[in-house]
Amino acid sequence: MATAEPKLRSDLVTSRQDGFVVVKDPSAGQFFRFREVEHFIASQLDGSASLGEIRDRAQQTFGAAPTPDVLEGFVATLAPERAAQLLAAPDVDEIVSLVGRRAVG
Repeated sequence: MATAEPKLRSDLVTSRQDGFVVVKDPSAGQFFRFREVEHFIASQLDGSASLGEIRDRAQQTFGAAPTPDVLEGFVATLAPERAAQLLAAPDVDEIVSLVGRRAVG
């Protein structure tokens, strides 16, 4: 079975306000505020890019990248069993399982 990479839901709506990127979850009517780096990382969650590739892209774009643990923790906060629920549902169980295994192992 192929490993699923994290994928941000396609129905989310973004806007910029006061130096932040605001993401609206239209199905839940919730809003989430991200800093530029957080939004960049979340926007890279396309279902095909690995977390390593996303770290490399952040390094190229911002001159610094989060540690693997920080990146995995951030992605885990976007999962449906967390408050945000911004990741696409089909991939979430496997991704959370993988992130949990990486953090432990």
